[in-house]
Amino acid sequence: MYAIICDARKGKNLGIETLALVDRGKSKKLWWTSDQTDLILGYRKKSAAEFALSRLHLNNPRIVSLDEAERIIQEQRDDILDKECVGSQEWDDHKIWR
Repeated sequence: MYAIICDARKGKNLGIETLALVDRGKSKKLWWTSDQTDLILGYRKKSAAEFALSRLHLNNPRIVSLDEAERIIQEQRDDILDKECVGSQEWDDHKIWR
């Protein structure tokens, strides 16, 4: 299985460096996630992931294995939890597109 990740534009001060493409069947609120591994869109075929990737151009989008995407997002979430930023409004503000 494959997933698409990209570099985060916002949230660097919270330790957010990577985002994973969200399965829109699971959440209509988000396109990308920085902390929820259960929302990551998994592609069975690499060709399907490559087609989706061809429509994305900003922030260094790339294809990785689904396992690697889940590991990256989980490690990022764990690092953020260690910094105790989750309770702050800033944690949710980084998800808002402005």
